[in-house]
Amino acid sequence: MSTGRVAAMGVAMIRGGSRKLRSGSRMLHMVALAAALASTPAAPRPYPAKPVTLIIPGEPGAGMDTQARVLAAAMASHLGVPVAVENHVGADDAMAMHPVASAVPDGYMLGMASTGLAISPLLRKEVPFDAGEDFSPVSLVSTASLILVGSAYGSASSYGAMMAAAAAGERLSFGVLDCVTRLATEWFRRAIRASSVDIIQYATGARLTADLRGGHLHAALTPAGVVALLRPVPEIRLLGIAATQRLPALPDLPTLAELGLAGFETGVWLGLVAPAGLAAPIVDRLNAAVRQALEAPAVQLAIEGQLATPAGSTPSEFADLIQREARKWTMVADAAGIVPQDHDPIS
Repeated sequence: MSTGRVAAMGVAMIRGGSRKLRSGSRMLHMVALAAALASTPAAPRPYPAKPVTLIIPGEPGAGMDTQARVLAAAMASHLGVPVAVENHVGADDAMAMHPVASAVPDGYMLGMASTGLAISPLLRKEVPFDAGEDFSPVSLVSTASLILVGSAYGSASSYGAMMAAAAAGERLSFGVLDCVTRLATEWFRRAIRASSVDIIQYATGARLTADLRGGHLHAALTPAGVVALLRPVPEIRLLGIAATQRLPALPDLPTLAELGLAGFETGVWLGLVAPAGLAAPIVDRLNAAVRQALEAPAVQLAIEGQLATPAGSTPSEFADLIQREARKWTMVADAAGIVPQDHDPIS
């Protein structure tokens, strides 16, 4: 073989090897790039990217359920995803809100909380959450005053008759539905200086009203939503409202202050909460959805139909309300000598 041919073959081999090296280099580069892309976190999807669940204590058709379902439908239109309502039947506020407190704080599990959120620890020893630490308050939804009602038969057919009976030491019976009305009744008992009061727990508003109608129960402090069902019932008298002013829907119903019981103003509230640690942008997104929903005529009508008032708020305003309520009801429980028990006696 000539020297020139050998040289040509050597050049060809060098060129072939160079091409193989370049091809291998490109392959290594592509593999490294793919690995880098795989290890780079994907950009977060805008919230919300899937349906949201809203937990409600109690059964379908109750006052809270009515408000929550209309609110959820209106929120869904603003969020762009369904808001599914999930009733926890038979659960009090403490147990119903436990799944919310223990959920991943991603904005897809919410709860409709009530005044009981701040009160449950005053009656129950083992509450499965800390109301001040385990939730992200989103917004207040509505407020409603408690209304004093009495049976048309007996010593509570009027406010004056009830005060006379209390002054004479007559034994009065009061029905309660939950921890809020239990503590409110204790407060009322002390305010009117009634020395002999039986506080009777009822599982449902229907049973309580049946005993009022039959004259088996003297009186009750009930949420306005329950009273909304009582207005056409002649056997039950509306005696006074625990508010600073009269309700537009009940203009003839005096405040308890007008009747002589100054300073006794109390009620219940509903508000939206999420698990603690929820990112501020998601809290703000949900807050905006609630406040926009509360402007819808259908939502306002549903809330006002329960004799309640639509009441949106900022997250910080709602957090402050929960803290104030906890302090207020703690003072009531302490004054009444109520201590937490192993099981909440009023669920």
